[in-house]
Amino acid sequence: MRSKPVLALLGVCLLGVLVLVVIGATSERREAFTLGVVPSVAVVPLDSGEYVCQAPIQMPDDAAFDRIAFVLGTDGRPGPAIDVIVQPFRAQGELGRGRLAADYTGRAVRHVVDVGHVDTDRPFQVCLSNDGPRKVSVYGNADVSARASSASMGPVPTNADIALVFERAESRSTLSLLGTMLDRAALWRASWVGGWFMILLAALVVLAVPALLVRALRDATDS
Repeated sequence: MRSKPVLALLGVCLLGVLVLVVIGATSERREAFTLGVVPSVAVVPLDSGEYVCQAPIQMPDDAAFDRIAFVLGTDGRPGPAIDVIVQPFRAQGELGRGRLAADYTGRAVRHVVDVGHVDTDRPFQVCLSNDGPRKVSVYGNADVSARASSASMGPVPTNADIALVFERAESRSTLSLLGTMLDRAALWRASWVGGWFMILLAALVVLAVPALLVRALRDATDS
């Protein structure tokens, strides 16, 4: 009789793991990577002909993108066309380009623009250029929001970061991105901690927690 609660607990744990696997396999993400900047406030007003660039940006491994998302505010008036340019940092040429059509409205609206497929291991910058007659506000946050990157208008720093999200053209399942996510999580740890360590740690949690629960249940039933 003592084994029944133990088996039931193991069954619940296995079911939980199965549910997590199914969710990971069926849920999809377009996001390739982000700068981690929350678009909580309008940080850069752009008049006609002005532009702002966020740089330098380093693409993580396996994070090629096709679209860039950002937040603009127009105070309810029709917004101007915005050119989105991806360029090598401190170098000539273009890596990608797109355009947001004019006449959108909204106080703080998220827009997504196709810029073509971009895959580079070199630092780059993303510039938003006001190609219309009216002012528009670019949303972001304080300059400390993005690591080793900041927004500037030409040579003039804005003391802010603009919120940029880089997306793939097609969605990928969360489960297929697990290795990449663990590798990136390891970047915030000691230098000897890699993706393999994070995988072992996750496996230890999955196996150890049910084992501890089973042991606790056995001790409780024995007493």
